[in-house]
Amino acid sequence: MIGERTPIFSFKTKDVALELSIFCGLVVCYSVIALQHELAKAQEFSIDVANKVIGNISSFIPVAFVAVLTCEIGWYLIMLLWNLHKREIEAKAKAEGIAEGLDRGRAQGMAKGRAEGIAEGLDKGRAETNKSWGEWNARRLQAEKTNTEFNEPPPA
Repeated sequence: MIGERTPIFSFKTKDVALELSIFCGLVVCYSVIALQHELAKAQEFSIDVANKVIGNISSFIPVAFVAVLTCEIGWYLIMLLWNLHKREIEAKAKAEGIAEGLDRGRAQGMAKGRAEGIAEGLDKGRAETNKSWGEWNARRLQAEKTNTEFNEPPPA
């Protein structure tokens, strides 16, 4: 069954902390790479190099945000699809259990069921068996009452 549902716009602190750390890690890694690249071109550190690095970092921050957001949305989509698939599997298993129960109930009338469907099938099988025995017994008693010969075998 489905557990407690959370609102679609709720935030889990563990998820936010992980995403924030991934975002910060991306920005720091890019900052180091951009700084090394600009220093290699300029040969020495100056205000121009710092301005270029800060410009590159400020251009990269939205990219890092979109990358983290894309990963998060992808994760939630995977979880959503998994839950839908799991529900489908459970519904199919329940339907198969009901069908199996109906077949066993008609054939045996006394078999023990594993699921709700099997129990329902057993009840139907017992009712059919009792009905056929009751009808046979009524014909037998009627034959005794009228003193006629009754050769009909009991129901199987």
